[in-house]
Amino acid sequence: MRRHLLRRVGIMLLAATVATTGLAAAAHADPDTGTITGRLTDGGGPVANAHVEASGAGFGAAETDANGDYVIADLPPGSGYQVRFSPPGRPWQYAYHTPTYESAAEFTVAAGATTVVNDTLIAVGTITGRFIDAAGNGLPHRTVTFSSEPSGIWQFTETDATGAYQAVLPTGAYRVAFKVGSQDQYVPGELDHSLAQIFSLAAGQTVTVDETELPLGAVAGRIVRADGTPAAGTDVLLRGPDDGYAGYAGTDADGRYRIDVLAGAYRVMIPFDSDHSVLQYVPGKRLAAEAQLFTVTAGNVTAVDETLLPTGSASGRFTDAAGNGMAGVEVSLIDEYAGTYSGRTDANGDWQVDGLLVGEYSAMFFSWQHNFTQYAYGKTSREAADEFIVTAGQNVVVDDSRLATGSIRITAKNSVTGAPVADFYVQAGSYSTDAVDGVATLSELPVGTWQPAVYASGYQPLEQVAPVTVVAGQQAEIELTLVPYGSLRAKVVDAATGAPVAGVCLFTQTKTKFRLFEGCAGESGADGEVVLDVAAGTYQVFALPGPGSAYGAQWVGLTGGTGSQDLARNVVVAAGERKDIHKIYMDRKGSVTGVVTGADGAPVTSGTVAVVTPVIGDAGQGRVAVDTQGRYTLDFLGPYSWPLSFQTSTHAFQWSGAAHRRQSATLVPVTAGQTTTFDQQLTLGALVKVTATGSPAGGFAVAYNNSNGDVAGFVWVQQAGGQAVYRVMGGQQVKLEYAGGLPGQGWYGGTDFDSAKTVSIPTTGEKVVVYPYS
Repeated sequence: MRRHLLRRVGIMLLAATVATTGLAAAAHADPDTGTITGRLTDGGGPVANAHVEASGAGFGAAETDANGDYVIADLPPGSGYQVRFSPPGRPWQYAYHTPTYESAAEFTVAAGATTVVNDTLIAVGTITGRFIDAAGNGLPHRTVTFSSEPSGIWQFTETDATGAYQAVLPTGAYRVAFKVGSQDQYVPGELDHSLAQIFSLAAGQTVTVDETELPLGAVAGRIVRADGTPAAGTDVLLRGPDDGYAGYAGTDADGRYRIDVLAGAYRVMIPFDSDHSVLQYVPGKRLAAEAQLFTVTAGNVTAVDETLLPTGSASGRFTDAAGNGMAGVEVSLIDEYAGTYSGRTDANGDWQVDGLLVGEYSAMFFSWQHNFTQYAYGKTSREAADEFIVTAGQNVVVDDSRLATGSIRITAKNSVTGAPVADFYVQAGSYSTDAVDGVATLSELPVGTWQPAVYASGYQPLEQVAPVTVVAGQQAEIELTLVPYGSLRAKVVDAATGAPVAGVCLFTQTKTKFRLFEGCAGESGADGEVVLDVAAGTYQVFALPGPGSAYGAQWVGLTGGTGSQDLARNVVVAAGERKDIHKIYMDRKGSVTGVVTGADGAPVTSGTVAVVTPVIGDAGQGRVAVDTQGRYTLDFLGPYSWPLSFQTSTHAFQWSGAAHRRQSATLVPVTAGQTTTFDQQLTLGALVKVTATGSPAGGFAVAYNNSNGDVAGFVWVQQAGGQAVYRVMGGQQVKLEYAGGLPGQGWYGGTDFDSAKTVSIPTTGEKVVVYPYS
């Protein structure tokens, strides 16, 4: 199964590929290894001197010859191989036809056999221009970043001695940024990524993007300690309102600093530890939301002085169960803002950490050597840990001893056959082990109650077993039942000719979930065949061809495609069952284009249009960007009627016709080989203000439609216990979650979607909800 990744950053210039795959006996092949071979072409002609890499269970590389042919031999057998081409003067690309590692096809290499991966070059264009200062002088050796839309993949080049640059890129839409100090300046003259102009790049086209560096201002001042003495050698950081990094400086012997930055608004912060988890925001605050925003204007210096918050210290001794000091134990002191200070015990088990900001702390003790983690005093989790207070100029003593230990012996069986499961992996907190001959033993577990998680290839993960009590010097025994995955098998073919279609990714969805994550669980090969593992359940299948395909996306029906999930075929899979859904008939694609306007009638300047709901924390697939004139084009849809979704930062997430759920959306007809025009005026939606008191920093506040589980709106919450403010379409009932902690936590009025309370969203005005995070 394809590994799921949030985003992969491209190094230099990326591209995409189209390939076909087959498996045949290899003449004179090493019986213990396999081979990947193929041909790279462009417009029917060979591409010579292209570097080709195959990576998976092993790695190999080759160069294409004058005929575009390559051979990569002596590869260890295995699945998950990917093939990457780096043609001369072109960005690299993966098979099949994709610029990204995440969506690349995977191939199986068999011992003594040959896997064939042919490919053609994808279409490219060129972005060129010059970066100059206000006097017209070229700015050399500046990084130029190209951010593709909507995937957000970053690609880079650099200006030459005259400030000029040129980049060959896959066709698509891009935002262009130039590095100014530690900041990115987006064209035209913006610091905010969302305000950047989007440039469309067609095949063979050259787009010129020139930019003039914005004038700089500065933040400067003096940092002193609580007693008024200079804080020499202290780091000072600048971040923008969106928490983007803007600059850094260290103070001199008198505590003075200066940071040159582009004009804008900034927070000033001072870290108290090396990894910047403990921060003081000017003026004297611990939360980013409470920090002052300082305005910097071009050519001027904004004065920002600060006095460091008072500090104390903590010390203690960590011993084994017999009272002997334990050396080399890592000590982490975690404050109420999730900041962490670190220390280590000496040969006698003693430790001390200075410079602790005044406040409330818990202490964690950890050792790789002895394989244990525990919290003061004698607790196995932070939730159960005791807390202590650090006061100004004082030392608090925190002594602790290693907990007595026992063990858990775990065996597992197949829920369908009852047969023992030989290979699996067990994890309980920071403790883990692999099964040996069907038995996994978690040794030296601290006494207390544990709920291990169990993972086995081909089985659904068991995230939390029933509580198991560990007693000192004793071994608990449990037998678990693991549920095997089922599988879906299909053949993807051309609806008109019946010929196999490669490069089509299948997604299993349910009536209460339709979100296309990055990556692909199962993709059709050259023979059109595709197999993917699924948990037992009832599904509808969504088929998404790769970029550049002539075919359109579809929900899979009995005899053809549809644009409506409600009309899709229901596929029921039992645990361990191999289900054949036979053929998937692919039709040629059409397009939808239009203009998105806001509630005020003016075109929106950014956002996405899709046939899916948002994916929290993931760029996802099935969506395109809205440009600065509000225009969009969806060019991958099959010839059916589709509900479209619209997501912007200024309006509520909504469906075509300003519907709050996809089942109520206005359907947009698509015709093969033609373009349909559909304009959308957005409804502003109600303002939702949600506070999960006691929630950890850095999570998503999410509203889900009560009737179908679709995401109705979400926003990132930077500070612990902070208020989330976002818009949701009125007239619907939703359930609220703060997604940033452990499973079962963060739901309003419950522990999961089913048990959470419903909240009615008004058609206008705002909805305020405050609830305890637990």
